[in-house]
Amino acid sequence: MLRKTKFIQRFHQAFQATALNASLKGYSDPVVWLPLCCSGHTLVRGTSSSGAPSGSRTPTPAAAAASTSISGSTDETPLSVFARQREKLAAMPLYPKLLGFAGAIPFTTLTPAFVQQAGFPDIIDLCAQMQLVYGGSIVSFLGAVHWGLAMSSSTVAAAGSKAAGALNERYVWSVVPSLGVVPALMMQPAQGSLAITVLLGICYLSDASYFRSGYLPSWYMSLRGYLTLLAIASMLSTTAYYLKRDVEKAKKLIEEEDAKRAARLEARAVDASIAAVASAAVPPDAAAPWGRMRK
Repeated sequence: MLRKTKFIQRFHQAFQATALNASLKGYSDPVVWLPLCCSGHTLVRGTSSSGAPSGSRTPTPAAAAASTSISGSTDETPLSVFARQREKLAAMPLYPKLLGFAGAIPFTTLTPAFVQQAGFPDIIDLCAQMQLVYGGSIVSFLGAVHWGLAMSSSTVAAAGSKAAGALNERYVWSVVPSLGVVPALMMQPAQGSLAITVLLGICYLSDASYFRSGYLPSWYMSLRGYLTLLAIASMLSTTAYYLKRDVEKAKKLIEEEDAKRAARLEARAVDASIAAVASAAVPPDAAAPWGRMRK
């Protein structure tokens, strides 16, 4: 019993010391500082894991990360998101940024909706075909980026090593998008634009994987995010336009077939009624002249 009492007293003292030290460090929520104390942080002794003085109110990066993971929120606001995106845009090299966004102009201006609003409905099909060809060239370019990076790689890998295998994988992947573009360009604009959309998404996922492996710079993926979003939205707009037009054509054909069928049925009904009237107008004796002659 005495041991239990001493243990409770020591625990109470340690808890009070931890709470006091946490309040000095700026940890006001027990949900944040208590797990940090239990996980081995030296809040009780008055010093942090980085050796900061006990009177400092700025939490360490490890403590901030732990508190973020515990609380589940990062106090993210729309303004901070826009500010971060603006910083990413400012960090991009000038020429790739200008050329990249200029390359997105044909995607948006060749969509059927844009062409129709511009007052050129007669060339919608031509513009859609041009957009399909342009999208195919962009997909091929995205694959060729990896061919160029693999050629410019300064890594000297021995044959059969893991580095050599990764380099050969990049060479193989660099030609896959251009091979996938060929059947897409042979399709109609509705199906072709959808196929280009799928290829753009696959290329982005592949580049994201290479970026996580350290093969691509961060600004390139930031730029790719904006441009891929614009390109996919434009191609899907073309797909939606042609699908809507095909549905309207199918409905119109069904209505025409129904109208023709109704006209045929009506004509048959009129012919049947005329035949019935004609048969009713003929006298019964006229139908059997030979019987009267026999009598």
